[in-house]
Amino acid sequence: MDYKLQGIGIRIKDARPYRPSYLTELLANSMHIKKNSIVADIGTGCGILAILASKLGAKKVYATDIDEDCRKAIEINSKINNAENIEFLHGNMLKPLKEKADVIIASLPQMPSHRKIDIHRHGSKDGTKFNAQLTRNAAKYLKRDGILFFSLMSISNPIKILKLLKNKFHISIAAAKERELDRKRFDKLSKGLSDYIFELSKKDKSILYYRNGKCYYVGYIIKAELR
Repeated sequence: MDYKLQGIGIRIKDARPYRPSYLTELLANSMHIKKNSIVADIGTGCGILAILASKLGAKKVYATDIDEDCRKAIEINSKINNAENIEFLHGNMLKPLKEKADVIIASLPQMPSHRKIDIHRHGSKDGTKFNAQLTRNAAKYLKRDGILFFSLMSISNPIKILKLLKNKFHISIAAAKERELDRKRFDKLSKGLSDYIFELSKKDKSILYYRNGKCYYVGYIIKAELR
């Protein structure tokens, strides 16, 4: 196996999708799936969240991704983990879904950058491109009392994203993990990226925390319950 989480083995090399991030792991450890529920995993990638939802008792799991290569990943990894109730839907975000879901789960690209970076990370200039689409439209794809679990970084304009949710959802934090903003690591992704994120913080589009001479940001898992 190339990767394991909660007893689920995932093959990545044979099927191109990006290795799950720490945000995906945080979401996997904090999402709640009721027995016999309908689940939609948006931007499924290698399919680990869809497989976990199946293992937690979902009746049906729809796994969507705009990357057709993810179909192969789902086929391989579902077979490895004996998850037979997952259906891959090729298309953009929520649009391919065939029915309303009890639970929507998503860990989407959201790294802010003024330059193009790896498509599996880049979330537009302020990091909100995909999470904004998700939060604007999720209510239309959820059943009554449905729940949305998704990842959100404090450097990815969280104020904007949470405002999009507040009128239709009860919002809470299901999990959080602090990480150091390592300039070398960020600037390796894109030249000058760390300075760009500091500039965003001056415009209230990025939230940073300082302690003992170091800078930190936070990855959150947001639980949004439909009103």
